Amino acid sequence: MPSQLDPPLAALSDCQASSPSDATLIPSETCLIKAAPTLIHLFPPGPTLGFRYKVDVNGVVIGRHPQSNIVSYDPSVSVIHAQVESRQDGRFVASDLGSTNGTFVNNVRIDSGTLRNDDFLRLGDSVYRFLSGADVEAQCRNEIAQLAAADPLTGLPTRSKFQESLEWEIGQATQHNRRLALIMIEINSLEAINDRFGRPVAGQVIRAVGIRVRDMVRVSDLLARYDGQVFAALMPGVGWEIANRIADRVRSGVAARPFLIEGRQLPVTVSVGLSTLTSGEKLSPGEMIFQAEARMDRAKRTGRITVSAPASGIAPPPSGSACKWGEVGWESPSSIESMGSQTLVPQRV
Repeated sequence: MPSQLDPPLAALSDCQASSPSDATLIPSETCLIKAAPTLIHLFPPGPTLGFRYKVDVNGVVIGRHPQSNIVSYDPSVSVIHAQVESRQDGRFVASDLGSTNGTFVNNVRIDSGTLRNDDFLRLGDSVYRFLSGADVEAQCRNEIAQLAAADPLTGLPTRSKFQESLEWEIGQATQHNRRLALIMIEINSLEAINDRFGRPVAGQVIRAVGIRVRDMVRVSDLLARYDGQVFAALMPGVGWEIANRIADRVRSGVAARPFLIEGRQLPVTVSVGLSTLTSGEKLSPGEMIFQAEARMDRAKRTGRITVSAPASGIAPPPSGSACKWGEVGWESPSSIESMGSQTLVPQRV
């Protein structure tokens, strides 16, 4: 092992190294956390998801090094990434140990910073939650309940929660002869952002887009992180016209102003696909998702507004087409390749 990795580990040589086999899996019936401050692994999914790690007075080192107190299997985490240590004044302090992708407390990059109860600690793409309140056991159980329903990066419902809701809403719409709309939203050129600025910046873009889109849909709508860079919004009681306006508001609202990420102005655009269930129509959850995804993909390919509807004399697409009437899709053009290191201006075409 290279010698430069030894000092941080040696400083915590009295700590017992933790691994998935040593940690306690919190989703079990026994969540035996007393007053000891605890880190819970929330993201990404993997062998240690949901594990909790006690932070004692000796502190812990987090990294991919097999002798780390908290061993990570996430490639975005450095071999020796960060440490959390207890101070004599009762504070717990997180410190970056020269990592590649940075250490963040509540999405603010830090060299060293105090951890408070309920804070999020992010190392690269990996997210932990720090619990240190009077009743850590109750917090632990609540956190696991939230873990099952919320995406830790964006705070939005997960794909599984969305799929459950979609199945329920289709059943309600069919039973009560109501309308239902679904829009799928994909961040364009996220891979280029990832390649140029790294995964942590790309992750912050996903989070920022999710927050902005959440403010553009109705309070009664369900917005979820569906898959990676894709969001899905479920809109009960909504027909094509209202869903059309909401989708257009999302498309234009995301592109309206750049996102400030780590001092850089990043222009971001999205492609949007819409699927609707009209009164008396029967569609399965899979069919609605397929339609919305197909229209979202077509929006990316065409790079322009495309609308087709059964009303106003507009004929539906030919039989056998993957895109059905009642659709809308957009893509706003931008040039990620023209990004500068500080201020990024979208290229108009």
